[in-house]
Amino acid sequence: MTNIDLLQEAVNAGIINLDSVQEQIDMKKKEKILKEHPYSIWEGKDGKWRTYVFDETKAKNRRLIKRKTKEDIEDFIVKEYEKEQKKKIKANITIRILYPEWIKYKSLQVNSSSTIARINADWKKYYCNDLYNQIHNINIIDTPIKSLNFLTLDKWAHYIVKNGNLFPSSNNYKPKSQESNLSRKQYFNVSLIVRQILDYAVHKEIIESNPFTNVTIDKKLFRKVAKKSDESQVYLINEEHDLLHLLWKSFNQTKNDLRILAVILNFYLGLRVGELVALKRSDINGRYLHVQRQLVKEFIISEDNDTEFVGYKPVNFTKSVAGDRKIYLVDEAMKIIDIILSTLDNNYKNVPEYKQGFLFVKQDGFILPSNIDSVLVSYCKKLNILTKRSHKIRKTVISTLVDSGLNINTIREFAGHEDERTTFNNYTFNRLGNDGIENMLEKSLSKFNS
Repeated sequence: MTNIDLLQEAVNAGIINLDSVQEQIDMKKKEKILKEHPYSIWEGKDGKWRTYVFDETKAKNRRLIKRKTKEDIEDFIVKEYEKEQKKKIKANITIRILYPEWIKYKSLQVNSSSTIARINADWKKYYCNDLYNQIHNINIIDTPIKSLNFLTLDKWAHYIVKNGNLFPSSNNYKPKSQESNLSRKQYFNVSLIVRQILDYAVHKEIIESNPFTNVTIDKKLFRKVAKKSDESQVYLINEEHDLLHLLWKSFNQTKNDLRILAVILNFYLGLRVGELVALKRSDINGRYLHVQRQLVKEFIISEDNDTEFVGYKPVNFTKSVAGDRKIYLVDEAMKIIDIILSTLDNNYKNVPEYKQGFLFVKQDGFILPSNIDSVLVSYCKKLNILTKRSHKIRKTVISTLVDSGLNINTIREFAGHEDERTTFNNYTFNRLGNDGIENMLEKSLSKFNS
């Protein structure tokens, strides 16, 4: 039996009274503080007790304290000592010290553990292994937060943007050229840590204001992210036709592969793959499909902030508020759903996820996003076309709707975007291919009719 076990047994048996133990601890602590008090304690002629406490604003750096009883003056000394200790602790708190507490607080503010996993990855990559610390002989995460100022943080932020996470792998390491390494989005994610930790420090009254608030980066310094070619981002019209033909042919041979039907159906829905594989029967209401959940990666966060991937789980929320939406089901989509339901009833009744109402299952559980992507990789190879995974189906559907002339706000709602600029800037691509574009240009720019 360990000492801790013995103590617990003694407490349970009433041999030790915890309140009495606490009183003894407090008494010893008080004795130690009073013994270390640098000023004498005396009773004046008026019967009141006096002492001095340190105060740098007063003459001789001390302030006279007067109380009615000796016990009152001793209690005051103890409280002053504890207050000063707290000040000293706050004065030495660093970003590294505060990070574990902040990340637990941050986890209360987000739904997905994958967000915390990403933040932890950025923490280790850009803060714990930061070459800036070695070059400039200052480590912003180990410098007391009270000592961090605008200039220190501004220099660090600009270095990170230009150099990213450059960490020496050999003694003859040389910094790269001064071209920017981080995109605006990458910088936003990386700087989120220092920005929000210092906000947290303000709330804890460690500092009065966040010096990082005024740090700004000229947009010209960010790495430019060029819009990718149309043919790499969507299935061209002929590619979509050939792919769907091949997928139907394969399904008719197997009669039970719901991965194939999931891919086919998504060419009519344009869902995020996590939303697709989390659909349930109950989401279908007549001609409309309610998108209201997703399958997400689940991580366990250890006490030392290591993240371990443990699998996938369905959650009753979407990526954003706009993601919870109802999608109209066209006739062809309705027919595919009928085939999916029939396939489920004939082949997967014993699967627990089937009993929970999920549409896309296999014998060992959920069809995962990786299962959908593996189908697409395989069939793109068979067609000898550029490999395009599930998100490219989403872009294909949205681009098709834009080409149809549908109102952009309707398309935005269909896609589950909060802002139509997201729809236009990131999900609109030409599906004609070079030959189709050239023919359209010939027709559009032709000046004479022959």
